[in-house]
Amino acid sequence: MRIPRRTLVVGAVGVAVALALTACGPSNSPAPSSSGGKPSGTLQIAHWDFLAPNYGQQMQDIIKGYEKYNPKATIETVGIVRADYETKLKIQLSAGGGPDLFTMADTFLPTVAAANLLEPLDNVLTPTTKKALNSTNKGGVYNNKQVAVTWQIAPYAFLWNKDILAQAGVKPPTTFDELVDAAVTIKQKLGITGFAVRSRLAEETPWWVDFNNWIQGYGGSWSDGKKLTIDSPQNVAALTAFKKMYDSGAFSVGDDASTFRTKFSEGQVAMMIDATGAPPAMISAKVPSTSMISSPLPFPKPYTSQVGIYFGINAHTKNKALAEDFLNWFLTKDTQQALSENLGNTSTLATKTTVSDEFLAKNPWAVGYREDGENTRSSVIRGFESVTPQIAHTVLSQVEKVLLQDVSPQRALSDAASSLK
Repeated sequence: MRIPRRTLVVGAVGVAVALALTACGPSNSPAPSSSGGKPSGTLQIAHWDFLAPNYGQQMQDIIKGYEKYNPKATIETVGIVRADYETKLKIQLSAGGGPDLFTMADTFLPTVAAANLLEPLDNVLTPTTKKALNSTNKGGVYNNKQVAVTWQIAPYAFLWNKDILAQAGVKPPTTFDELVDAAVTIKQKLGITGFAVRSRLAEETPWWVDFNNWIQGYGGSWSDGKKLTIDSPQNVAALTAFKKMYDSGAFSVGDDASTFRTKFSEGQVAMMIDATGAPPAMISAKVPSTSMISSPLPFPKPYTSQVGIYFGINAHTKNKALAEDFLNWFLTKDTQQALSENLGNTSTLATKTTVSDEFLAKNPWAVGYREDGENTRSSVIRGFESVTPQIAHTVLSQVEKVLLQDVSPQRALSDAASSLK
């Protein structure tokens, strides 16, 4: 299968949608000024994190705070299960519907933008709003147009339950071999899962981002910017390590993220590699925040993957003036700070936010995430941004064969590389 660089592979429905939207043309009207009165109506806003335990409801409450700012508006939050998020949005958007505003992973953004499904924001954001945006918002630029802003850029870290490790008599791992040994020891002594990460094709999009940690941690990459490097020695080494961990007997085989995160909160999983959104969702009476510690990944290189989440306006929305006003409110200092605290004060948002020493003392897991924030790498393939989802599917299908059919890592990645030429 030949995958041209920077070319979107769009189905017949997507092409039809793109043509229709091109004919209609997205709105470029500026947001209404406060002196002119606020627009009225109902806005639907979608995000998979609205369904997250603990912090999901608080996140919805923050978003609904717009109703106090603009009493003429009603906010409806729409939660969609993460594994189904892209599929459901594609169906809705292709039919000319969907939420008025929605979040999207950085791997999904090029697909949506290429089909003209996002309203350009250059003439929507106020001068004050534009001035406050940080450099992460460059990820929301497509074809030289700002089509989305940053919701959050979340780094990954190695996370563990210090009480479980102490009970098992193991030290926090700093290398991969130590990670395997610690996980096996915990399983043998305590009978609980030693280590968990995503490993199922059913969670394809988030698994791709998760698996990128191993690639980055072993010094690999998916391209050199001009050609794919799927079966590079570094990538093979990363997959070999992943397979060893999977086969260790201490891995969360068969569990999706929701399941192993719940187990972690119940004290039934000792160690994980996960993004910043995980710890706040797993705090419980059994595993308080002070029991969680994080550090750099136990891999040869200091680099990690990142969860890049962006936020944009649906080009189909019938409430554009309201959506535009909401987006400018979303980017105000108070809203951004509230969202930052909701997300655990460890992600980078669209604008600058602050975190107190008191928070870090009460949530020691936040320290490692903040340290890793400078070493994050996107899982969007450089030079192949528009077709990253297709490449990811091909690669992960082969990775699954390594895990379930004992195909060698070298052969699996070589087969993936050959099919993508």
